Amino acid sequence: MIAKMLIPARVLSALAFAFALLSGCSDHAVTAPAGRVAASRAAAAAAASRPISGRCETVFTQTPLDPTHAHVIVRGTCRLEHLGRSTVFIDQIADFAASTLTGVTIYTAANGDELRSTGSVQILTPPDAAGNSTFAGPHTFTGGSGRFAHARGGYTFTGRANLVTFTGFFEIVGRITFAASDRGGP
Repeated sequence: MIAKMLIPARVLSALAFAFALLSGCSDHAVTAPAGRVAASRAAAAAAASRPISGRCETVFTQTPLDPTHAHVIVRGTCRLEHLGRSTVFIDQIADFAASTLTGVTIYTAANGDELRSTGSVQILTPPDAAGNSTFAGPHTFTGGSGRFAHARGGYTFTGRANLVTFTGFFEIVGRITFAASDRGGP
């Protein structure tokens, strides 16, 4: 009698184990709460890498620091993807011996959200007879405020400055990752 009871118990245990194993691999297995999965998918989609481009019209001032360096402040208005009509402020140091400009750029959207970047541009041509000089180089997004608080990515910066009128323009083309719903810190 005892032997008959042990066999069904072993079979029952094996069947229970197999059932548990197979149901864990089924499509109907619960592995995470549905809300958490949906939130993770939404966050991934919201923070997807996307293209960014646009153009800024600028004015600038330069203050000599020594014979080969100057402090350059650039201000302007832009039309940029993900910011719309916006303003730009650039604080940079020009190294005329190395033909570079290195600094920080802050784009401000109409709602006040800021997008920051750092980088260097190479002065490609010395000023021509009219005072025009061209430049280009990479920049890296370093965050900002509002929806750009955790922005990452980069862009190529190309443009022209007139050293007689102290005006210029530049265009950007690149990729940016940010969460449109992010309203985090500075």
